[in-house]
Amino acid sequence: IDVCASSQARTDWFSYIVLYALPYSAQVLSDHNATALNAILSTINVYLTKRKTLHVPMLRVWDTTDPHPQEDYLTCLWAQISSLKTANWKEHVLWRISDAFPALRESGLPCEFGQVTPPDYDLEIVYPLPQVVFRMFDYTDVFNAEEEEESATGASNAPTLPGAHTIERFLVEEQIHIILETMSFNRAMCARALLS
Repeated sequence: IDVCASSQARTDWFSYIVLYALPYSAQVLSDHNATALNAILSTINVYLTKRKTLHVPMLRVWDTTDPHPQEDYLTCLWAQISSLKTANWKEHVLWRISDAFPALRESGLPCEFGQVTPPDYDLEIVYPLPQVVFRMFDYTDVFNAEEEEESATGASNAPTLPGAHTIERFLVEEQIHIILETMSFNRAMCARALLS
């Protein structure tokens, strides 16, 4: 990440793209080239610690952080990726075809991709603006009648809604966002997709 020859919006976007891809690819990257993955993560960590977040107070929905904190989208995604790394790159939301068919994992041919070179910095290119993560609910706000019955019998389950800094929360929110974006033309289809 060359911060000096680029704008913060551009560097934020490249950092976001890399962090966004990690839930899908980090386990394989860690198995095949952990050194390169750690180098990428440490570079992003250094960038995020030095990065200015002056936009957060201006973009907040509420003045207070109670009951739910409002934080910068990259800072939140970094916390979620850090929790994924702590969990040894394992998440519990994505369906992978190789999990259903382990033979594919062993016999499948690896894909070789060429090096991706981003374009030179250009003032005319507009990158996405920073955002603040705004959540109305956390796992303590969700009531599940089945859980109440299980707690009465002594059985305990995982929370109905993942915590704010878990990668599962990021993946669930992304799936909801994708459904809303792709099915915005038809409210009935969108509602069915959200309920299934």
